[in-house]
Amino acid sequence: MRRSVRFFAVIAKLLGVLAVLVLVWWCGYRIGGFFSDKPGQVWSIEGKPLLADSTGGTEEQMRQRFRSRLQTRFPLGSQESELIRELWNEGFKPSGTWTVDRRSATIVAQNVVCTGGWSVDWSANAVGVLTAVDGSFGSSCL
Repeated sequence: MRRSVRFFAVIAKLLGVLAVLVLVWWCGYRIGGFFSDKPGQVWSIEGKPLLADSTGGTEEQMRQRFRSRLQTRFPLGSQESELIRELWNEGFKPSGTWTVDRRSATIVAQNVVCTGGWSVDWSANAVGVLTAVDGSFGSSCL
């Protein structure tokens, strides 16, 4: 009798672990997923800025698209005030030490298992015209 109780206790524990794994998988799938049939896929992250597209891809692909979108939207010669206004409206916050030569803003967004960070670095001349704009993206997942 004791053997059958142990057997059922082990089965109950295994079913409990399986239930937790299914729940974690389901939650991740509903939020944007973190299991993928594409190696290196970075899944969507809630709260990401509009400048970051939603097509997903590898971290490097997302970094390149963010940089390209940023530089297309704010080409050299644009007004720094327009860049700052859009960044602030999307939730970016000043980061690092702002100098005459370089400014930076970042935003961090996350879902249940992943955190993503977008950073924009730029410089402008004395009259507020952009002389450099660059963007980067990084992420980490459990």
